[in-house]
Amino acid sequence: MTIKGWNTDPVACHVVGLNHVYYIMTQHIQCKATGSSDGCGKSMNLYDPSILDQLEPGLAASFPAFLTHRSGIDKTLLTMIRLGIAHCLSASSWSKIMCELNVCEHDICEVQYLYAIQKEKKMAAQFDIAEKSYIPFSEFKDKDGYAGFYPSCWYINNVYMDYMEHIRPILDQYMAVLTGYVIKWDHSFKLSKYLMKLDGVVTFAALFTLVNEIEQIRYQAFVPTKSLSHIRAGLEAMVKSLKDHGLAEPVSDSLILLLVMLGHLCNAFHHWQKMPPQCNWMNLLQLYTRIFQRKHVSQNGVHQPFQLIRYSMLQLMPGLHFRSGMC
Repeated sequence: MTIKGWNTDPVACHVVGLNHVYYIMTQHIQCKATGSSDGCGKSMNLYDPSILDQLEPGLAASFPAFLTHRSGIDKTLLTMIRLGIAHCLSASSWSKIMCELNVCEHDICEVQYLYAIQKEKKMAAQFDIAEKSYIPFSEFKDKDGYAGFYPSCWYINNVYMDYMEHIRPILDQYMAVLTGYVIKWDHSFKLSKYLMKLDGVVTFAALFTLVNEIEQIRYQAFVPTKSLSHIRAGLEAMVKSLKDHGLAEPVSDSLILLLVMLGHLCNAFHHWQKMPPQCNWMNLLQLYTRIFQRKHVSQNGVHQPFQLIRYSMLQLMPGLHFRSGMC
């Protein structure tokens, strides 16, 4: 590697923060051939991804910005944008928010500048010193002065999509380790209306979403029709990931029916007696998934329904007594 000096065009990469802009300067290096080794001839900056990947993960993660071709966005701001878009705050809204914050920061600096001039004028009058002439504070978008900047909605949208593609393997791995004891799915037809059409024909008719017992998204895909043949490969891959991570496969219809029976039994007790508040569907579902792993399973793997109901009710209501012959 040969150092070719500091960058000149551009001199530095400007990075957008929430209410400020900072710059990252670096040197340019080139992989040249030497007497003992052959170089590839490529030149790159010291913050090039191929160099950062060779560092320790903890050290590389401390790099403050997610860079594009000629600029970048601060990672803290990008995290806030990702969370905002996930909660229906669009890229256009983020552009307006950052415009307001950056202009407000410019105004605060201008006020501080004016107060400093006022203080200096008072000191000059007190000691009979000739007044100086002061340069007016520059405008927000003056490139030779303050040089304020805020990203457009298109820039935020493009960086967001690139960043999500960058962290996609991590998100896929996180989704792969989620449980799937009880699965539910549905087709949504709202989002597909905003997708691009080919020659006026809709490419995808619906968004298929599969969630687990605690409403975490386990699988999601756009499908051309509601036919289950489009999601067969995805469901088979989901079952494979459950086995690979040592998780239980989805329960059968008979076990789901047992859960429904248990819920109706709990609701009936609510009407007939004064039951504690912990008897609700969420606690019931969490308790069921724990019992499903280790309790009341016979030698051939078939659950014993009435023993399961009795054990579940006793766990929710320790003071409950069953008459002989009930369960």
